[in-house]
Amino acid sequence: MFAVPTAVIVTFKDGVGLRTEVLRTQESAIDLEMLAQLDHVIRGVAQGEIDSEQGLVELRLVMAGKRRFPWYVRVAGAGVGAGSLAVVLGGGRREALAAALVGLAVGLLVAVGGRLRSLERLIELLAGLTAASLTLALGSVLPRFHLATVALSSLIILLPGLAVTNAVAELAGRHLVSGSARLAGAAVTLFNLGFGVALGYAVFRHFNAVPVSAGATPLAGNVITLAVVVALALSLAISMNARPDDFLIVLAAVMIAVWGARLGAWVFGPTLGVSLASLLVGLASNLYARLRDRPAALALVPGVAVLVPGVLGLQGVSAFLRHATGSVDILSSVLVIAVGIVVGLLIADATLPPYSRGSGLS
Repeated sequence: MFAVPTAVIVTFKDGVGLRTEVLRTQESAIDLEMLAQLDHVIRGVAQGEIDSEQGLVELRLVMAGKRRFPWYVRVAGAGVGAGSLAVVLGGGRREALAAALVGLAVGLLVAVGGRLRSLERLIELLAGLTAASLTLALGSVLPRFHLATVALSSLIILLPGLAVTNAVAELAGRHLVSGSARLAGAAVTLFNLGFGVALGYAVFRHFNAVPVSAGATPLAGNVITLAVVVALALSLAISMNARPDDFLIVLAAVMIAVWGARLGAWVFGPTLGVSLASLLVGLASNLYARLRDRPAALALVPGVAVLVPGVLGLQGVSAFLRHATGSVDILSSVLVIAVGIVVGLLIADATLPPYSRGSGLS
């Protein structure tokens, strides 16, 4: 068997000869509940608690299951996540409100596009166009706010930062084919989003309707920061289909990531500081896997999702599509941040390896 992000190649004996099948695959959304269920079935078969036939039956039941949260809850989660990310990126109340409104629209677009196959390949482009257009339209109605922060935050559910980090991790592990394919897929997503954003700005600029962007006033206070982190964790739990019982795990991972990133930025600077944050998230996730005998990814994926460089990647692509000035530096920072995250996770796995197969980014 040979598996890459776009296909699985299987060669097996058929009668007296060998036959090879190529199965095309598509990257699906992160589903933490399904991950936990699959891990439970695989453990049962591997440890002899259930036979292979029963394992296949349970496997089919898991794969046939529906997502826990209905579409309107996922749309609301997208709005909450966008508003929270706007604050994390240094925005204030105005940016949070505008980002939440635009995030709701983007979440609704994604929900509708998931039901229409004709829009499946245009989701990123339409989402970028929608985010830019609604941001500029709100900028003409609401009091002035920082336009870029709102536009970027509203696309949180589509930013491929985790895919970039996975790709770098696979390249670091010398899985060159898989890592290259995943990195190329993330780049295509970024360019589709960036082109949509650039197209929206171009239309408003053509009609001289681009509002003036005001400087953001960051919200301060430990209570506000804690509330934002809780809201961001709730949004991630919904978008990643985590069980309600696992919300505290997601919240703990997000808190470690946010405050770990702040500590890392104070010690090493904002770019390299993510290494310390990812190390802390990795250690906490592996410790959770040891203590609870569950996949470390249940805590690792939400924590890393807060650190991934998806926003910077979209900024770099947008700058490249507009005038290319500074885009190389921004995109270089994306790779540096991704490498920093991977280094932190590798050190965590070497220092405190989990018992669960769910560790790491594989």
